[in-house]
Order: sequence, then C-alpha cells, then structure tokens
Amino acid sequence: MRYVLIALALVLAVGCSGRGEKRIQETAMERSQAMQAPDRALNGYASYELRPIAMSEEIKADDGKKQRALELQGKIQERVQPLLNEWQAAGGTGRSGTLAIEPRLDSLRIISAVNRAFAGAFSGNSSIGLDLALIDTSSNQVVGNPRLDMSSNAFAGKWSGGNSDENLLNYVAETVRQYLVLNYGR
Repeated sequence: MRYVLIALALVLAVGCSGRGEKRIQETAMERSQAMQAPDRALNGYASYELRPIAMSEEIKADDGKKQRALELQGKIQERVQPLLNEWQAAGGTGRSGTLAIEPRLDSLRIISAVNRAFAGAFSGNSSIGLDLALIDTSSNQVVGNPRLDMSSNAFAGKWSGGNSDENLLNYVAETVRQYLVLNYGR
C-alpha cells in the first residue's frame, strides 16, 4: 500500500509540474490585454532599454520588501531582456529613438512561507502594485504608463503552502513581458 501511495504522489507531482508556467502565461495574457495600450507601437523604436525597478520610499525603507523588489527586478530582467535584445537585433527601416521601460513599484506585500505556515489565510493576501512607464528618451515623454495590480488570495496561499504567494513575482514579470509583446506591432 505504501508503494502505491508513493507512486500516486509521483504521478501527481509530475502531472502537475508543467501546469504552473502555462497558467502563468495564460493569466499574464489576460491581464496584459486589459492594460491600457501605449500611444505609439513599440516596434517603431530603434533600441530598447530596461531600467532598474524604481521603488517607493516605503519599499526602500523595509529591507524585506526591498529584497523582494530586487527579486522581482531579476524576474522581469530574465523574461524581458531577451525579448528586447531580439527586437533591437531585428532592425528595420523607419525605426528611430530609444524606448526606456521603467517598472515603478509602489506597493508590495508578499507573505512568507513561514508566516503562511503558522497563520495560514489569517496572514492576508499577497499583492503587488506596479506602474510600467514607457519613456521615449529623445523627448523624455511617457508614451505609456499602464497600471498592474495583482494579488494572491490568502486561502490559495494557505492551500498551496505559500506557493501562490511566491509565484506572484512570476505572474507580474510575465505580464510585463506579455504586455510588451502585445503592443510591439499593434
């Protein structure tokens, strides 16, 4: 009987392992479609710059939040920079200027796995509030500034053992990437 339970656990673990990234991509696509489009198609620029994440004073003052913000910056960098490199390498006629992409984080609350284990859903929701400033560097004009507010339900956090809290950073990073892709050739 013990071997049957172990085998069942392995089947469930393997069967569910690929679903996470697919769900992140699906949710990111839905969210990015709901965000306000920029004033100009993104494929009109000759070069692209991903700036470091700008943090609110509240986040800067809290070492734990600052560390999480830097994790988010890393995840955005990991997902977005290859895309920007590809666009820049594509070249093309009629393209000019540089588009700076600056994530501006004004609220961040990620419940730790330890807090989630001890307090469960009573720890509350995890949440991230971010503005994505798209700046034409030649004129310093903001051509887009969509708002992204995402949260992870407290009960989902409890039942996932804190995984939904941890995945929130991935959801935000992928939503930023999907938004840029969606508005590249619009």
